[in-house]
Amino acid sequence: RIFERGVADESARFQAAGTIRSELDAADGFIHLSDRTSAPVVAGLFFSTAKDLRLIELASSKLAPLSWVVGKMGDAAPTPAEGELAIHYLIPEGCVHVFGAGGVPTSAIVREEAVPLGADGKHVFPDWL
Repeated sequence: RIFERGVADESARFQAAGTIRSELDAADGFIHLSDRTSAPVVAGLFFSTAKDLRLIELASSKLAPLSWVVGKMGDAAPTPAEGELAIHYLIPEGCVHVFGAGGVPTSAIVREEAVPLGADGKHVFPDWL
């Protein structure tokens, strides 16, 4: 499984558009996702004060046609064929970058859950992560 994080209104925009694609994604030319190990890291780095953070779980099996490229930071980005998606899985960071087709369809969403801030100021992720 792969994961997106976003605040509540961003999640609502994804649903309304039918596509997961943030402003950062549009600017960078790919969709920023995470594996299960990097989702909390990204939340701490980029959403540290977000009280309405959401964790969105996606099934890569619902993304077709799709190719996976495993690499590391600094590798050249994959170039998917017309109409296809390519996932560049960067190890050991756990970054999952999706290239092609303008975004990830919301039909790939398996579940979504609130990730509240705990008393210690860190996000409390669901047990299923």
